[in-house]
Amino acid sequence: MNFDELLKRLEMPSEFHEAMSAYAAESVATLPQGPIEFLDPATVRLHHQYARLADELQEPLVGLATRIDGDLLLRLLCWHLHHCIFLYDAPIDKWPECLPCLGDDSGLLFMLCVLAMIPAMQETHEAMKIPPPISRDTCLQIRAFNEAYKVRYDGLPGTPVSKLMWLRQHPRGKIFRVGRFEFKLIHQPAKVQCWRHDETGETLLFMPPGLLFDADGFVVPAGSGQARWQSTLVEDDSTICGTVASPLGMAMSAVTTIEKSVWRRVLGPEDYVLDLHIPEGGGMTPAVVAESLRAAFKFFDTCFPDVRPLAVQCRSWIFNTQLETRLAGSNLASFMREVYLFPVMSSGDDGLLFIFCRDYDDWTQAPRETRLQRALLDLYCGGTPLRCGGMVFLREDLARFGEQVYRGSLL
Repeated sequence: MNFDELLKRLEMPSEFHEAMSAYAAESVATLPQGPIEFLDPATVRLHHQYARLADELQEPLVGLATRIDGDLLLRLLCWHLHHCIFLYDAPIDKWPECLPCLGDDSGLLFMLCVLAMIPAMQETHEAMKIPPPISRDTCLQIRAFNEAYKVRYDGLPGTPVSKLMWLRQHPRGKIFRVGRFEFKLIHQPAKVQCWRHDETGETLLFMPPGLLFDADGFVVPAGSGQARWQSTLVEDDSTICGTVASPLGMAMSAVTTIEKSVWRRVLGPEDYVLDLHIPEGGGMTPAVVAESLRAAFKFFDTCFPDVRPLAVQCRSWIFNTQLETRLAGSNLASFMREVYLFPVMSSGDDGLLFIFCRDYDDWTQAPRETRLQRALLDLYCGGTPLRCGGMVFLREDLARFGEQVYRGSLL
């Protein structure tokens, strides 16, 4: 059967046909003649248990898997979807969220295909000598994404299409959950430099050159009409001279020059870092954060001994400087005071989708049940663009987490 004809028979909207047809020939050629293993009820139950999903999800998942495996068209669609997510680099983010042939069960189809990656992830992790508890904890993200899906679709279970690209990393051994957070071992993406004074221990963070900033020291895009100055960075044998960021999260317009004879570089633009992702769930007490960071460095030192990450780095709406004072006393504000904040490009609505899990035509109608929801809505609905922020926490400061070691710099 022609795959385009399959999509028509399944009543898929024509605007999605191109994206959904990527790698279709490969999927048609490899479709098993007999039962698909990951749709077997016993396998579905095993994957459900491994991912620690809610008990009430098990039978709906088993029922849908049985239905799919007994329908030729749905079998091919499911097989193709799973391979597009995890085997091919297909544009899965362009698939429709709701599939007409499945209706309210659409999200469960995506979840079934995501759960089917567990054996491949386990195999990859075993070859990498990843501890089994880390492997299983990494799958907690499936449960977190289900909670977000339920908020968006009035209690229906499932996995959002927008999260499939993120989950693609799991069987490839690219991301691991260690304690409260997920981490990736990468060259630091922000390309900032951190220098520390030999005697005082003061830390300075230099921004990369060529960034545009508004009057308050936050990054803005070219052509926005908000740019007031541009970052610089010049380095020679004895000095480094350029734009530094305050640990409060904004860049300073005055150029700073330091002498290499009394300052040492503790993070360079090409060094490895642990790129931190913060899953949904709250509970980021200082003790929990500290334990996750310490455990992460220990884990990566053990499993990746040839690479030494020098810091934890993150770019997230969570490090929005607007929230530190508005959420004084919160775990989020406490976390921000422990790290060196720096400005990054923002979209103006950063954090809304993460917190509210859906879009609103009128954001004044969004729920205001939590302190965080109220803080974001007060800013956004009041006409203030929301910001994203960057952060660095140096490996050598792990023993001092809780002391706000960066807050003495440039204050």
